[in-house]
Amino acid sequence: QYIKLHQPIPPSGTLSTIAKIDGIYDLRRLSQVVFSTKTEMDGVLLFETEWTLIVRDTGGFGGPRPPKKATVRIPSDTPALFELTEQTSNEQALLYRLSGDLNPLHADPEFAAAVGFEQGPLLHGLCTFGYVTRALIAGPCAGDPARLKELSVSFKSPVWPGESIRTVTQELADGRIAVTSYAADRESPVVAGSWARVEAL
Repeated sequence: QYIKLHQPIPPSGTLSTIAKIDGIYDLRRLSQVVFSTKTEMDGVLLFETEWTLIVRDTGGFGGPRPPKKATVRIPSDTPALFELTEQTSNEQALLYRLSGDLNPLHADPEFAAAVGFEQGPLLHGLCTFGYVTRALIAGPCAGDPARLKELSVSFKSPVWPGESIRTVTQELADGRIAVTSYAADRESPVVAGSWARVEAL
């Protein structure tokens, strides 16, 4: 999930979004769909996004493999720039459904178990994205959301409602900020290979 912010988003008004499919790729058992959007208000570009979606049981159609993307490499001796832990609530996914994402994976225990998540409904990826964004604004952005210019997040595993999310940031040599997030006491990150670009003061 990627967003590039060009202008502050006004609290009211009419947004116009145009999306285009950038690629459909064959992952053998799965397929990957990549599409991008541009959102304007009154002819002014506010933000751009890129979405990478994995679609179950649709691979093997003989299509191309996805292009390789540059990975975020963090030297082992890079100190943490900022760290924030926030607690999600047990009803967090149900609250996030108010955004309009009514996928039963986030609300129905039987459906979640049927698709491989015996632990139950999981948190929406974009809800996790929101927690990561809030950590960046609190830390590297020093409380000023206008300083966050780009954010690219790669989800590695799900977060379950009620778990805490600990986000760690580190400064990269090219001026970007590496972002890694962990859920509860799990050692493996739920967000990794991710980065942000913050406007300097």
